[in-house]
This record gives sequence, C-alpha cells and structure tokens, in this order.
Amino acid sequence: VRGNHDYFIDEYLQARSLVSFGKQFYLLPDGVVESIPLAYDNSLVVGALGGIEMEANSHYSGQENYANPSLSLEALHRLRHQSSTREIDVLLTHQGPTVEFKGSEQIDNLITSLQPSFHFHGHSHYIMNRVNQIGPTQTFGVANLPYEGPICLDSSLCYSLLRFNLKSRKLERWR
Repeated sequence: VRGNHDYFIDEYLQARSLVSFGKQFYLLPDGVVESIPLAYDNSLVVGALGGIEMEANSHYSGQENYANPSLSLEALHRLRHQSSTREIDVLLTHQGPTVEFKGSEQIDNLITSLQPSFHFHGHSHYIMNRVNQIGPTQTFGVANLPYEGPICLDSSLCYSLLRFNLKSRKLERWR
C-alpha cells in the first residue's frame, strides 16, 4: 500500500486491481480487495488503503514534501463496497488506528466494520504495543514487529515484506 512519501509508485496507483512484481510481491492500490493465490488452492483475501488522514495530522511540518498523502474517501468507500461481498483476512493500511501514535479514526471505523483477522499498518515509527486488539482483529504496526536484521534499503526507504505461512496460518516476516 502507498504511504505518504512513496513517489516511485505513482504510475501504479491508478490501477483498480493487484499489481504483481514477480511471483511473491504485490502492490495493492487504494480501495482494492484482492484474493491472493496461495498453495494448495488456498487464497488470502487482502484489502488495502494507503495515505494518512490529513485532518488528524495537520500539525505535521513538511506536508508539501509528501507524495499524494491524503487518505482517499473514494478509496475508503470502494474498499467498504468490495468487502461487503467477501470476508477480508488481512487489512493493510499505511496509517494505524488511534491506539497507535498519530492514528486515524477512519481506520478505527474501518477495522470495526470489516473485522479482518489481521491488520498491518506503517506510518508510525514509534514503538507502542506490538499487538493491539480491536474487536476480533489483531492490529500490528510494522515498525513494532520483532525483526531480525535491517528492514531499510537506506535511511529514506523502509519496507516490510510479510508472507503467509500456510501450515501455521500465520503471517511472518519474509527474509
């Protein structure tokens, strides 16, 4: 999902479906719910919403340097509509819920209504709780996960790559 500094993915943000980068890496544009094929005819249903709720973060300096920062209400509505026909296993957002520093009430409401099994978010670079519970959903800030080794390509390009372990039915950090 897009963040608020992701200039390099602008050309892909117009897509309305999963964008594949090889066999294991995907970009989900805003408001997309996609079934990602797994082994043995299984799949993982993932919903995506990028950006940040600007009203909640109006005190940020340097907003003019953000690439397409705002959480899109159109994408939020599209995500809610697409999720009405199937259950989401994993929700990926850039901004986290209000239980995290600089969280969003829009994300709180989305988690409460969709009730995915897992929610992963970026944006907050401060360690809070490793796992938060919102209803039946476990929500994780990717900066808070216990990583081994570096997760940054350089000081300005930090990413988290996760994989779904079919045997344990758990998400893990991809190495």
